[in-house]
Amino acid sequence: MSQNEKKRDWRDNSYGLSIVCVGGLVSLYSLITIGHYWHMGWGADQWGPIASWFAAIATVAAIVVALFQTKLARDDAAREAAEIKD
Repeated sequence: MSQNEKKRDWRDNSYGLSIVCVGGLVSLYSLITIGHYWHMGWGADQWGPIASWFAAIATVAAIVVALFQTKLARDDAAREAAEIKD
């Protein structure tokens, strides 16, 4: 790696900041929604399906992050292999 190049950082990637912002907005919306319905007397029958949806969304998000990190690692490895070859 030359001196002018720097390591990849999540802040350099436009997706990184977007993911953090969207995650923050989803968390804020979730807290507001939970607070609203908590005071309306929701019980386990109402919260059960919400927990299932949350778990499914979190699972999909984890898979997307894992695939994205795999792509970044492959790109880095290919770039380093090309530098070594040259």
